[in-house]
Amino acid sequence: MVKKYLKFLFLILTTGVFIVSCNHKAKRNSERITFDSVQLNKTVYLLGDTALPSCNINIRYTYPVTKDSVLKDSIDFYLIQSCFGDDYVRHNYFNSLSAEALIQLYAKNYTDNYLKDVQPLYVEELKEHPQDKSESFGWFSYYEEIISSIVYQNKSLLVYSCYLNEFTGGAHGVYFTNYINFDLDLMRPLHLNDIFVGDYKDAVSDQIWNALMKKENVKSRDALEEMGYGTLGDIEPIENFYLTPEGITFHYNIYEIAPFSMGAISVTVPFNQVSRWLNTMPLLRELMK
Repeated sequence: MVKKYLKFLFLILTTGVFIVSCNHKAKRNSERITFDSVQLNKTVYLLGDTALPSCNINIRYTYPVTKDSVLKDSIDFYLIQSCFGDDYVRHNYFNSLSAEALIQLYAKNYTDNYLKDVQPLYVEELKEHPQDKSESFGWFSYYEEIISSIVYQNKSLLVYSCYLNEFTGGAHGVYFTNYINFDLDLMRPLHLNDIFVGDYKDAVSDQIWNALMKKENVKSRDALEEMGYGTLGDIEPIENFYLTPEGITFHYNIYEIAPFSMGAISVTVPFNQVSRWLNTMPLLRELMK
């Protein structure tokens, strides 16, 4: 009898500890991370003359604020990599520099490289065509814009975007947006193989086509192809996606599936249209509530 009572007491205590632990985790998930942002706008001129071509860089960087250093380091790594490139995580800048210092370093490297690479070319061009001066040399003016933001966040998921727009000469600039779906519990980005199971590619591709037909108000793939869809690449699920309660949105940057004139293309597939191939992970179930 005593043994039975002790087993019952142990069960109650462990259950209570589990419930408290789960509640604490849920609270910690919802409160453990917030975000702040820093901005920088910097312009340098060739030969230090404000009448000559220039290079402008504009950055608005959104970064995590949390006392959980392990989580912060993990998020910082992927956000910095997405916005500023591998060099800025390879050299461990995300651990040693503040967000303000990081964007100042990036801007300095960008403008220093501009002066190093472009200024000698400009001087030579000016020697060959002194009568043109600066007015005809517009292609020597560069710019870069980096804007990052939070797309969606709940207790388990952070969806983050990084938009880059740049001009380095030529007919026009280029721009693209990268998305990260960060699992706050696993402390890593999610990939398509985390979201879908089985042989999902063809089925999800069909739903993307269907969503595009609905978006463009046409009734066939041929009609979409006549508009330019699929002329530069296959329309299929790609790793550049983001999750929201509305479904999974695939984002195709310029030139990926259509001509530049059509711009970047985003298409959302509701979860209920691909439910057969969805993983049963709690994060997805929470989104679909």
